[in-house]
Amino acid sequence: VLAGLDELRKSNTFCDVLLCVEGDDFPCHKVVLASFSSYFKAMFTSEMAESQQREIVLNGVEASTLKLLLDYAYSSRIPINKNNVQALLSAANLLEVLPVRDACCRFLERHMDETNCLGIHCFAEAHACENLQKKAKEFTLRYFPDVMKHEEMLSLSQSKFIELISSDTLNVEREETVFEAVLLWLNQDVAARSEDFHLVLEQVRLPLMSPYYLHDCVASVPAVETSTQCQKLLEEAKLYNLLPDRRHQKSSVRTRPRRSFGISEVVVAVGGEDDKVVLRSVECFDPVNDKWLTLACLPFAISKHGVVVTGQNILYVAGGEYPDGTASRSLWKYDPIFDQWQEMASMMVERSEL
Repeated sequence: VLAGLDELRKSNTFCDVLLCVEGDDFPCHKVVLASFSSYFKAMFTSEMAESQQREIVLNGVEASTLKLLLDYAYSSRIPINKNNVQALLSAANLLEVLPVRDACCRFLERHMDETNCLGIHCFAEAHACENLQKKAKEFTLRYFPDVMKHEEMLSLSQSKFIELISSDTLNVEREETVFEAVLLWLNQDVAARSEDFHLVLEQVRLPLMSPYYLHDCVASVPAVETSTQCQKLLEEAKLYNLLPDRRHQKSSVRTRPRRSFGISEVVVAVGGEDDKVVLRSVECFDPVNDKWLTLACLPFAISKHGVVVTGQNILYVAGGEYPDGTASRSLWKYDPIFDQWQEMASMMVERSEL
């Protein structure tokens, strides 16, 4: 049937509408247009002026793209490639040819990589292709260290760039990587981007960086030096590092590790005994990757102690028994961000076998 209708179209037989695009005319049958496009169905069945017109001018569609869509209407086949996929998706979205739109989305998803994922994300967002938009964003966040090396990131608007670097799921091993991306983005247009740079910098979790990096790399950036708001963010990060015992008072989104910082539920073994030898080693078991990792050792060997973990992933070791058999009244805190032990106020009395 479609082959017969296509022959009628090509010979301009029984055609009752003429689509005009960029100076080209395409004779068609209304019934075929209405059957493959909700846009045309609504046009021909409503009180719109076009429903009574023989010639209809279409805007926002290229002639070559319309030809492909009309060929699809009369054959159910359409070639999609890297050269036409964006124009096809845009036109299919406008004319509500959903099978073609979805096929274009699948094509873009299959050909997504570090060089084009941001462009695909923004393109999908502009055309309300929510599933493709979501997948392109997830791809960008997952492969961010590679994505940041390409041109697409540098041309992002401030709001879109902030949307990405503020995400908890941004996959970076170190927060310094995020700042390096921010610096690349800033240097692409320093004059235009310096004024509101603090809005971008506040999405970087400066308190989680090395204090040396803060001093040597962040503080020396001119856009940071000349901005009062940026200086406040830098001071916040420095105090977080200088006053570890007060970190609970300075908790904010910038002190929360991203989910990609190797964070997972683990089993931690602290000290203890091995064949009557008291240990100071600390190890954790990652059940997801099925492996043991070595953490910073305790300052001393201890067994029969108490261990507790807070809701902020801070681990405390209290009391215990030293190798000589004496009980301990010490309290130590482990910070997983910096892999460090810090001595806290001692207990009032010695305790062991907690």
